[in-house]
Amino acid sequence: MRTFKPKSMVVEALRKSPFLVVSADGKNVQRKDAFQGPCVIDGDGYDDEEIAYDPRTTKPKPEPVKPALVQKKYPLGMSKNMMKPSGFEDSYTEPPIAAEEAAEEEALYHPDKPFVVRIEVAIQRFTQRRRMHQKYAEIFNKWMQFGGVESSQRMFGGISRQDLVGMDAEEITKATGIHKVPSDRADTTKWVVDFVGVAEAFLYVD
Repeated sequence: MRTFKPKSMVVEALRKSPFLVVSADGKNVQRKDAFQGPCVIDGDGYDDEEIAYDPRTTKPKPEPVKPALVQKKYPLGMSKNMMKPSGFEDSYTEPPIAAEEAAEEEALYHPDKPFVVRIEVAIQRFTQRRRMHQKYAEIFNKWMQFGGVESSQRMFGGISRQDLVGMDAEEITKATGIHKVPSDRADTTKWVVDFVGVAEAFLYVD
């Protein structure tokens, strides 16, 4: 611009620009609108922290785009809860029990207790350690019925954890259990404990 003469004509021309503001003495020129953020004159990378930008004209950084939620698909007839470990997996093993638990188990199945009580406790303890969804529970109950054990609603339908406080293991089992041996089948001489045999007969297809 220094090569253009006369200087007054240069100043006059700059005053006509819609993008520039020229000072009254014609010695200073600036943009009407500040640059919109960093530009090439800021140097390589545009990361000069000493350059100040007018916050009124700086464009806000766009919000990061969140990936769309993809709904996980489950096998037909299965749900999220049904995919959780149930205790029936081939790799499942019973966890070791503490000495107190072992003593409790021994008391629950003591030979002095009636056979019917012990078999009911065994079934209830088994179901407590397995996660059975509704359709599996229905099959399990039919299997029990096939073997002579009936299932019914709990003795206390609305029992809570607070209600169980103070009960021993046998009392809790009786309060929460739903599998019962009918009184007309209490003759222990006619009972054979063979869960596998009953299961094979139950699942037998001619």
